Amino acid sequence: QTYQARAEALYQGLISVFGDTIQIQQPAGGYFLWGSFKDGRDVTALRESAQKAGVNYLPGSLCSANGRFSNSMRLCFAWYGEEELTTACERLGEALL
Repeated sequence: QTYQARAEALYQGLISVFGDTIQIQQPAGGYFLWGSFKDGRDVTALRESAQKAGVNYLPGSLCSANGRFSNSMRLCFAWYGEEELTTACERLGEALL
């Protein structure tokens, strides 16, 4: 139940910040959400900006054997409370928009 609430907080935060520019896979379990920008923006190149804003993610290209998915990111919700996740989404928006 804890992870489900955290996953929902992250999902809602991302939708609130990025709207329909992002497609998010809601997991049935686990610790991560997978988000992909529909406009093809390269989140690999924007990761440093996110880190400077105090947030981080794993670029999709690092989850691919052939470097694909540069418009995608894996986001962890397992280690952070709901308020922290909401704040992280706002910071992510500052870095990626």
